[in-house]
Amino acid sequence: MQEFVYYAPTEIIFGKNAESQTGKEIRKWGGNRVLIVYGGGSVKKSGLLGRIEEELKQEKIAFLEWGGVKPNPRLSFAEAGIKEALVFGADFILAVGGGSSIDTAKAIAHGTANPENGLWDIWTGKAPLEKSLPVGVVLTISAAGSEMSDSAVLTNEETGRKQGLSTPFNRVKFAVMNPELTYTLPRYQLTCGIVDIMMHTMDRYFTHSKGNQMTDEIAEALLRTVIENGRKALENPKDYDAMSELYDIAVESTITPEEYNKMADDMMHKCVEIIKPLVTQIATFLKKVNNALAVANEIAIRPIPNVNKLLSAGDDILNQIRDVDKTL
Repeated sequence: MQEFVYYAPTEIIFGKNAESQTGKEIRKWGGNRVLIVYGGGSVKKSGLLGRIEEELKQEKIAFLEWGGVKPNPRLSFAEAGIKEALVFGADFILAVGGGSSIDTAKAIAHGTANPENGLWDIWTGKAPLEKSLPVGVVLTISAAGSEMSDSAVLTNEETGRKQGLSTPFNRVKFAVMNPELTYTLPRYQLTCGIVDIMMHTMDRYFTHSKGNQMTDEIAEALLRTVIENGRKALENPKDYDAMSELYDIAVESTITPEEYNKMADDMMHKCVEIIKPLVTQIATFLKKVNNALAVANEIAIRPIPNVNKLLSAGDDILNQIRDVDKTL
């Protein structure tokens, strides 16, 4: 068995209406001025953001919204958030959403606490990270487990580089988990979350590490549980117990011995890095074939048999490949 240091300080507030404790939790951790980081607006439409803001008002906590986080969080958006946080005088960052919102909140916390250094310099290790602002989470999807991990990922749009950062400062102070908040997830997002959990578990299962039988057993149990409850959740998105299990699995995959007792090779993610450019090349090739077929049909003396069906099938395949490419 390998040597390890186990550290999981994040407080979990789990259950129905758990989000009603958000204000008290922020106050407990010394928050007085909060930057709220979220994604595309679904938290507004569902009423969740409004309920959280009412809780903050009751605790006399000032807040500023910073919405618009995209999947695979962008460096530029986090940098703009840092500027907003500094002007506002934020002393606490609250993420409302999933992994992308959480990672963005972590990045903004680091940059706001260290305004003398560029965020990308901090992210790539060129500048030291010795302090950060506290971060809290109200979780709306079970997926990457960023709410409990010491990791975060940003993408530098200028260079196309996707960079992870692991540091104890990425540990959030608390994570609010109410499975009911996942009921409104689109089926596609729910599916992506289930796959994400499995990917992170397999990252730590398919490694070069020897021994550690217990960690393998835990990983296998996590995979069996996510498969069973993932199916239930897809059949009935309002299955409280199934959604609860998915919340728990996402957490367990990042804090149990399955995480701290094996050196994760990130094999599955490395496969994605290899596959992604191939998918893009295949899509480009198929598009050229489709265009050539359309041109050939126009100039042919006699129409090509079933050309419309062929073109339609080609378009369907292209759309499916693009959907796959978006998830990589």
